[in-house]
Amino acid sequence: MAPLAFRRAAFTALLVVSTIGSPIALVGSNVQRVATTDAVAADEFPVPEGVIGAWDFRQSVDLPIAAPGRTETAPRVVGRAPPVSERLSPGKLFLGHVPTDRVRRLLAKEDLPVGAFSVEMWVNYHVDQPVGAAAMAIDADLGARPYWLLGFHEGEVYAQHGDAALTSPAIELKSDRVTYDFERSAYREGVSRYWHHLVGVFAEDALRLYHNGVEVDSVPARLEAPVYTPATEFEVAGYLEQEPHMKLGHLVRHVAIYDRALSANEVELAFRGHAELVEKGILVRGTFHFTTTAPQVQYPEANAVQLLWETDRPASAVVSWGRTEEMPQRLVLENTGERLRRVRIEGLEPDSSWFYRVVAISRTGQRLDSGRLQFRTPVTSGQPFVFAALSDTETRPFVAARLARAIWDESPHLLINAGDLTDSGHVGNRMEWTHEYFAAFGHFGSRVPVLPVMGNGEDDFVWFGRYLHTPGSGISYYAYRYGDVEFFVLDSNLSKRSEAWREGQRSWLRKALGESTARWKIAALHHPPWPDRNAEVAAEFTALFEAHGIDLVLAGHHHRYVRSWPLKSGVPDMEEGIVHLQLGGGGGNLSARPATADARWAKTYQGYGYSLFRVHGDRMTCTMHDDQGAVRDVFELVKTGSAPARLAAGR
Repeated sequence: MAPLAFRRAAFTALLVVSTIGSPIALVGSNVQRVATTDAVAADEFPVPEGVIGAWDFRQSVDLPIAAPGRTETAPRVVGRAPPVSERLSPGKLFLGHVPTDRVRRLLAKEDLPVGAFSVEMWVNYHVDQPVGAAAMAIDADLGARPYWLLGFHEGEVYAQHGDAALTSPAIELKSDRVTYDFERSAYREGVSRYWHHLVGVFAEDALRLYHNGVEVDSVPARLEAPVYTPATEFEVAGYLEQEPHMKLGHLVRHVAIYDRALSANEVELAFRGHAELVEKGILVRGTFHFTTTAPQVQYPEANAVQLLWETDRPASAVVSWGRTEEMPQRLVLENTGERLRRVRIEGLEPDSSWFYRVVAISRTGQRLDSGRLQFRTPVTSGQPFVFAALSDTETRPFVAARLARAIWDESPHLLINAGDLTDSGHVGNRMEWTHEYFAAFGHFGSRVPVLPVMGNGEDDFVWFGRYLHTPGSGISYYAYRYGDVEFFVLDSNLSKRSEAWREGQRSWLRKALGESTARWKIAALHHPPWPDRNAEVAAEFTALFEAHGIDLVLAGHHHRYVRSWPLKSGVPDMEEGIVHLQLGGGGGNLSARPATADARWAKTYQGYGYSLFRVHGDRMTCTMHDDQGAVRDVFELVKTGSAPARLAAGR
């Protein structure tokens, strides 16, 4: 057998931020911690020879402001765009679907393959709606079928060259819409759960289709060389009508064309190379970048703040901060061989704005500059402030990023995410943090602190404990005072915790509530404490909430918005009840509309959205907004003396 032919990647790659490391779960006292291998892996999986063109896609999720030295951009693709006519060609139908997002004219007609060739796609399919994409050569002036294509829609993968075609139900989806009988009873974990490497090999005597390094179908065929017309174009198109906020770069991450038929071994190695990057949280190998998208502002106190960031390789760093843009104060961090860095900045002033900057320096002298960023220390007691809340950001970074931008426009002091920041961001699924959560909220978190609530999506503590700083190292319940509000953040993943651990949380909560001097007391937990839906959670917490004057309960888990009437022991009570909010739609697969009405619910909304809370003295005004910013609910809570808050009349 002839030796495999490879070359190192020579095409330009576009930066996509992410992270790296090999996790090992260490279990003890119901808390898992993670050790990571921080050394950057060698380039073990080079790119096969014969690349005609290769493109990395990046959908921008930046906030609508730019730090000095950085440019915010529209969605981009790296690749050659030949100087051809700017005429608009009609979108090519694919399985009867009309494209909603296209990148056209990626190759000149003269560069398109005519002999044996291969097409590769690297796809992240983490939604439950039927969407798809196709890379294809088409005549832009005619409605004829493509000369050739590699594409997919929902669970089906397609390869076509002239009259020869293959179809395979290769993509396993988290959806009840797909009924393929896979030879497994549970979803796969790790990169192969939602990431798919698709390769169509167009040999002169056969058409072969590969999924994640394995040949799934083939057909012998004599593939005639295409006769391209002058109007021939190569494009990548997305068929995304079922996901209104999704763009092509959210679904398709990489496309490449090779001028020969790749062997089975070459395809497997190419898949392993892509998978290695994702498993270690890297979207583009060899590019020095923040894997948390940007430094994160966490747990601000009156006189101090925590900064956390991670780079794709170990690095030293210089942290600068100050009240003015000159940022005269500096801290130099040596390279310790670790990629994750935490810094506590002290000596700050309450209720004040601060500039900061992080510059990381690799061992080879490369510099990575965060740009000039800002944060604010907490307001003092008696001062008004605004906080935002949402939950279940989970699977759709393009939805979560849209919400992050909308919340940013409201200028809140902080944000609460009431759990399931990730869909299943456990020890084997690091990519759900780096490729999804930080992709959506990384820029937001560099300016506005996020109070995290542990959901079942991250209940093994591994990445939650690594990337999120909370009071009490590794503890998923804590209290946080901000102005006149004290937040009591709880871990409602009770089935995963021992009775001793649960008693510790209950004892802590009872003591913390009894000692609180805050005017407002808000509980935040992932599972709504309603007896008919989460009986164990309701039994654990409801009596404590009602006995110690909780004014508002924030929860998530079920993916729709629900505001209850004030409830006492699960029954509406306008005099002594507590309003419960199920925040819901931060990006996870939306729940269906309730089958019947419920006397406990004052307002429901089936859609993505966020809530804003404006606190001033004895009044808290609450508005719920959909993903377009429109107000879907408004209510007000009023306090009298030390009594728990009451729902304002008419709400």
